Amino acid sequence: MLRLLDVKGMPRRQRGLTDGQVQEAARLYAKGWSLTRIGDHFDKDYTVVKNALSRIGLSPPPPQRARD
Repeated sequence: MLRLLDVKGMPRRQRGLTDGQVQEAARLYAKGWSLTRIGDHFDKDYTVVKNALSRIGLSPPPPQRARD
């Protein structure tokens, strides 16, 4: 499939975040933005943001359990 895109001269979709976007995502995350909101800001899925932040050592807090 990728070869067909190359033959047709069609651009490939960028899958992750650029280094600059990762730094901005880290800044926004530190300001309290959710992964989903950051993903929306970059037109990416939240998992792309989560993985990018994880690669630079930032991990989201563990999920909270519902209190009874």
